[in-house]
Amino acid sequence: MDASNSTPDQENDGKQQPSALPIVCEKDNSQELSDHSPPSFAFPTARLVGLYRRLRESCVSKHIDGQKLEQSNQILNEAGTHLLKERDGLQLRHDKQLSRLRFFEQALESSRGRLTRLLDVVDSVSSASRCYV
Repeated sequence: MDASNSTPDQENDGKQQPSALPIVCEKDNSQELSDHSPPSFAFPTARLVGLYRRLRESCVSKHIDGQKLEQSNQILNEAGTHLLKERDGLQLRHDKQLSRLRFFEQALESSRGRLTRLLDVVDSVSSASRCYV
């Protein structure tokens, strides 16, 4: 075939080329699409644009939900870290109080033993002094 007299379809020997659909901005509506495209493509193009918009809205809302979940997760992680620090501080305070309590119990036991021995000495001296009177 002569290249100057052939059509683009004939030059490609039956190879199918992608159809030249107009690139659509999100602000375009289906009426504008039908004005720029052949009538046979108007409905399928409008349908594709509608599907694209729904898909995009779904993705955007899921992305926003994902961001909200990430923010909530971050807040919870920070709260958890704060609570762990607070727990560790309270545990340390509790351990110190237990240590002091054991020290006071030992001191009380020691004082009780000395007081008992002192009272025994006082009783024995008082008993001995009665015997002499």
